[in-house]
Amino acid sequence: MVLTFLRKIYRDSLFLNSLYLMSSTAVVAGFGFFFWLINAQLFLTEEIGLATALISVMNLVSILSLIGFNATFIRFLPSSERPNDKLNTGILLVGLTSIVLTGTFVAFSSIISPSLHSLLNTPATAGAFIFLSMLCAVNAITDSVFLAHRQTKYVFTVNFATSFCKILLPFLFVGFGAFGIFAAAAAAQAVGFVLSITILVRKFNFRPQFIIHRDILLLVWRYSAANYLASVLNLLPVTLLPIIIVNQLGAHEAAYYYIVMMIGNLLYTIPWATARSLFAEGSNDESLLTANFKKAIASIAFLLTPSILFLLIAGNYILHIFGSDFATEGVTLLRLIAISGVVVSTVAIFGSFFQVKKNLLAIITVNTISAATTITLSLLLLPLGLTGIGIAWFVGNSIAALTGYLLYRGPEDFYGKARELLFVKTAVPISKVRYLRARYQRGTRKVALCYPEKPRPFHNLYLILHNLGYRITNNPKEPYDVVIHFEDTTFGRHLPVMAELQEKHHVINAACTDISKERVDAVFSEVFGYSSFVDPRTYPGTYVRKSNLNTTHDGKPMQGPTAPEEGYIYQMLINSDCQDGLCREMRVIVIGGKIVVMFYRYRYAHSRFSHVCKSEWVEPDTALNKEDQAKILSFCDKFGLEYGELDVLRHEDGRIYILDANNTPAAPVSGLHITKSEFAKSLALQSKHLSERLLTPHAVR
Repeated sequence: MVLTFLRKIYRDSLFLNSLYLMSSTAVVAGFGFFFWLINAQLFLTEEIGLATALISVMNLVSILSLIGFNATFIRFLPSSERPNDKLNTGILLVGLTSIVLTGTFVAFSSIISPSLHSLLNTPATAGAFIFLSMLCAVNAITDSVFLAHRQTKYVFTVNFATSFCKILLPFLFVGFGAFGIFAAAAAAQAVGFVLSITILVRKFNFRPQFIIHRDILLLVWRYSAANYLASVLNLLPVTLLPIIIVNQLGAHEAAYYYIVMMIGNLLYTIPWATARSLFAEGSNDESLLTANFKKAIASIAFLLTPSILFLLIAGNYILHIFGSDFATEGVTLLRLIAISGVVVSTVAIFGSFFQVKKNLLAIITVNTISAATTITLSLLLLPLGLTGIGIAWFVGNSIAALTGYLLYRGPEDFYGKARELLFVKTAVPISKVRYLRARYQRGTRKVALCYPEKPRPFHNLYLILHNLGYRITNNPKEPYDVVIHFEDTTFGRHLPVMAELQEKHHVINAACTDISKERVDAVFSEVFGYSSFVDPRTYPGTYVRKSNLNTTHDGKPMQGPTAPEEGYIYQMLINSDCQDGLCREMRVIVIGGKIVVMFYRYRYAHSRFSHVCKSEWVEPDTALNKEDQAKILSFCDKFGLEYGELDVLRHEDGRIYILDANNTPAAPVSGLHITKSEFAKSLALQSKHLSERLLTPHAVR
C-alpha cells in the first residue's frame, strides 16, 4: 500500500516537483537554522541584527532585479523555439538591474538606513556588496529555469551545496562583525551561482552570451513587467519589515524577528513550493489546471495542518535553542506567523492560478492589498512591538486571501464593486451637487421612476438624472414625471406593473428586455444583411466562443471543429484595427434615435476579451459613414433601444459588426478610461439629449 502510494507520487510531476522544492527550502531553512545558531555563538546580538537587515536588502535587491523574468521563464520556456536567446536576455538583464539597484542603495544608504551605511562606507565593502548581490540575483533566476522544465531536482542540488557552504563560512569572517555575517551568506550564494550556470550548460545546452535580444524583450515585456510588479508587492513586507524594525525598535528586535520568520518560512515552504509547481504544470498543459489546482489544495492541507500544530506546541522550545531572550520576545510572533500559514497558502495558490490564466490584474490587486495592509498596520501597531508585527502580518494576508477568493469566483463582480466604490467617493457627491443646483434653477421637483431597479452610482443614468435635477425612485406608487425601464440583466422580467405603466405612459426602453448576444445578432442580421455568427462544426478559420449573457468578457479564440455548447454563441474573429499590440473597438451611445457620443476603446491584443486599457473621444462622422450611422440607428429602433450603448467593431474588409447592446450603460471611470474633460463633456451631451429627446413632453419619439 505504501509502495503504491510512493510510486504514484513519483509519477506525478506536480507532487514530485513540489516535494523537491519543499525539500530544497527545508534544506535552506535547516542549514540556515544552524547558520544562525553558529552566528549566535560567534557574534554579538546587535551584529546579528544589523546583518539580518543587510541580508534583507540583498534579498530585496534580488527580487527587484528579477524584473518578472522568473515568471516569464516558467510561463514561456516550455514552448519556446529560442530558449537560449530567452535565457541570455533574461539573465543579462537581471544582472545589470541588480548592479544598478545595489549601487543606488549604497549611494543613498546614509539616508535610507544610517545603521547600514556604517557597514558600506568603504570602497571594498560597497564593491563586495554590489558584486555578491548581483550573483545572488542571477542565482535566483536560475531556479525558475529548472522549474520551467520541471527539473526541480537541480534546485535541490544547488540549494544543498549553497547551504552546506553557508554554515562553514562564518568561521572565516569572525573578525569582520556584522558585514562578516553578510559576506558568509552572500559568498554561499556565489557558490550556488557557479553551480547553477554549470548545470544549465551541461544539462540544458545553455550557451552563455552577452547579448540582449530586442525582439524577445518586446514579446515578453508586458507579462514580465506585470509579474515583476506583483512579485515585488508580494515580498515587499518580508524585506521591508526588518529595516523598519531595526530603525524603529532596534537591532535586538530585528534579530528576534528574523529568526522567527526564518522558522515561519520553513512552514510556508509547503504552500509556496506547491504553488510554484502548480504554475509550472499549468504552463506546460493548461487543460489540466483545474485538476492540478484541486490536487495542490489537498496536498497543502495534508502537510500544512500538522506543521502548524507542531509550531504552536513546540515553537517556544525551538526558540530556546537560540537563547532564552529569543523565546521570551519571539514566541507570540511565531504563533501568529504559524496561524497565518492558512491565509498565506490561500494567497499563494490563487496567485499561481492567476499566473497560468494570465490574469495579471488579479495578481497585482491581491498583492497590492497584502503589501499595503501589512506595512501600514505594522507601522500603526509598532507600539505593540513584535506582537503588532504579527497581527499586521495575519490581517494583511487574510484580506489578500479573501480578495483572491473573490477574484477567483468572479473578477467582474469584484472590479464592478471597486468601480462602484470609486464613483461613490467621487462622481456621486458631484452628482448630488448638480442635482441640487438643477433643482434650484428649475424651481420645481422632478422625479424619475426607474423600474424595476434603480440605477446604481456607477451607471450613466444615475449621474445623468442627478445632473438634470431628477430624484430617482423605483416605487411606482410615488408621484413621478417620467418612466424608464431599468433592469441590469440580460433577460428582463415580464412584470404586471410594467404592463400597467406602459398603458398610461411612454416607458423609455420598455421594448428592450432581451439584450442577449443571440438577439443582438438576429436584429443585426436583419438590418445589415450579414451575421457574425458561425457554425463551430464547419467554420474553417479562427472563431470566438462567448457566453450568450451580457458583460461576461469570457471570449475564447478557437480553431477546428467543435460541438456547440449550451449557453454559448460562436462568432468569427473580427480583426478590429489591431495595431501596435492594441485592438480597437467603438463604443457608441445612442439616445432617442441619435448617436450623441462615441469613443474608441482599446484592449491589449494578447487579452482582447479582458478589460479596456484606454479610450479616446471620437466624433461619429469621423468613425462612421452616413450609411453605417443610419443602419446603427435602424438597429436600435428594431431592438427597442431608445437609450443605451453599443459595442461596434470594424473588420479588415471594412464592414462593421454590432456585437453587444446594453440598456443599462456604466459610466467610464474619469481619469482612467477617459480624461476628466471628456467625462464632463460626455455627461453634458448625454444629459442634454436625454432631456430634449426622451424626458420632455415634446421629446422626439
